[in-house]
Amino acid sequence: WPPGYSFFLAAFMDIGSVGATSDAVLWNLLSAQAVLGGLLVLLTGVLAAGLFDRETGWLAAAVAAIYPTFVAFSHYLFSETLFSVLILISLLGVIAWPERRQGTLAIGVGLGFGLAALTREIAIPIALGCVLWWVLRAGPEVRRIAVAHGALMLLGLALVVSYRSAFLL
Repeated sequence: WPPGYSFFLAAFMDIGSVGATSDAVLWNLLSAQAVLGGLLVLLTGVLAAGLFDRETGWLAAAVAAIYPTFVAFSHYLFSETLFSVLILISLLGVIAWPERRQGTLAIGVGLGFGLAALTREIAIPIALGCVLWWVLRAGPEVRRIAVAHGALMLLGLALVVSYRSAFLL
């Protein structure tokens, strides 16, 4: 598996401290996972509101909050929750780009996809699909900007993945 989720879990494991018990470490890990579950619900609502309207956002958040798979993921140490949060953050940047068209936003989205790719490799083709979406939805007058910003997004993704790959070697 990619190393992203292991790095995330390591941030919540204080096994070097005196008196750290396995129950305390497990509590920290499950608490972090529960926070990710809450973020997943919030980001689902924000993404739906951004794509559609506020009411749809509330409905999507409510469904995400009671969706059995998401509830189960919040109680187990599965990487899917971290991956989903990172993908949702990146997709929020993807849908914000047509209004803002900023290179820094494109790089930030790429960094988000890169972090997601360190958790699940499927983030890379999702990022490619988002670049294609930007280019195909852009009008002829801004298509060059969409291509350039798509390249910036993929550069951000490549920087994160290559940095972590070099770090692990």
